[in-house]
Amino acid sequence: MELNWSTFLLEVLNFVILIWILKRFLYKPVLAIIDRRRENIEQQLTEAQNQRQEAKSLQKRYETRLEDWEQQRRVLMSRLNQDLDAEKARQRELLANELQQERQKAQHTIEQQQSEATRATEMRALQLGARFATHLLEAASGPDLETRLLKLTIESLSNLSDQTRQHMTSSWHRSTPAAAITSAYPIADDLRRELERTLLDTLQVSATVSYDLAPELIAGVRISIGAWQLNANVRDELSGFAELSYGAE
Repeated sequence: MELNWSTFLLEVLNFVILIWILKRFLYKPVLAIIDRRRENIEQQLTEAQNQRQEAKSLQKRYETRLEDWEQQRRVLMSRLNQDLDAEKARQRELLANELQQERQKAQHTIEQQQSEATRATEMRALQLGARFATHLLEAASGPDLETRLLKLTIESLSNLSDQTRQHMTSSWHRSTPAAAITSAYPIADDLRRELERTLLDTLQVSATVSYDLAPELIAGVRISIGAWQLNANVRDELSGFAELSYGAE
């Protein structure tokens, strides 16, 4: 077989042209498509990696936040328990104080009732004693008995309590500035002066004092100052001495 160089050269030329055509119009576009595909895949892989990293970061932040929330929950629960314990203690203390106050009030009421009962009993005893003394003194009434009763009245007025003095003074100021002294027998001048001085010193005022006789008093005196009246005589069963004795300091 004889080699035809012209045909061979044409075949080679055709092959080169075919290679050039394939490279230019087929191979390069395919390579470009492959490169773009590779770039897309790499970009997707990069994005996926970034998303994975972001997901891990979000998961870590979420776990950290959950731990923080759990820590805050424990702290809040601890504070709540402390506040509840403190409130319980405060309520118990408040209740104990209220119970103590109620006990003190009850004790004070009982003591006041006992004191009032004692005062009433003492006053009743003094009144009974004065009544009993009245019956004994009725038979022995006379100027001497009245003198002794006057001296006892003066002594009792000197020992009055502040409360009784204040009551007498208020009775004096609510009425006319005068005192009326009624006796069963005429009072000696020295006893009058002593009685007036003691009475006015007790009231700490200056006022006029009038005297009157009332034999029905049997013995003793009746002193009137406004609405206040002192019955230190046998007829009134010496009730004034019971009052003065009870109001003495």
